[in-house]
Amino acid sequence: MSEAEELADRYVAFWNNPDPAQRKKTIHSLWAREGTHYMGTKEARGYDAVEERIKGSHERNVRDGGYLFRRVKTAQSLKNAVTFNWETHSVNSGEIVTFARPWPQRPARIAAGVA
Repeated sequence: MSEAEELADRYVAFWNNPDPAQRKKTIHSLWAREGTHYMGTKEARGYDAVEERIKGSHERNVRDGGYLFRRVKTAQSLKNAVTFNWETHSVNSGEIVTFARPWPQRPARIAAGVA
């Protein structure tokens, strides 16, 4: 498995994790201290804001909504960035309800101010 695939798998998998302490640990291992997560016009900057963003998404989509996130096998490294696609699917039916490509991620850590 490539470094890009490993990072993408770790990133997508922790959105499904029901354990808040484990999610927090993963945030600290994936994001730089002032790393930023964007969703539409929303911005979560820093560990605490990213943790709240992911907690809300987990509760809404996984815990209450019955969905799981998974990476689509497209991770690739381009210079100092990793790009990949992910999808959301229903646990009950398997139906894919969302397909997306997040902002490019830096290998090893998601950093603030990456150009």
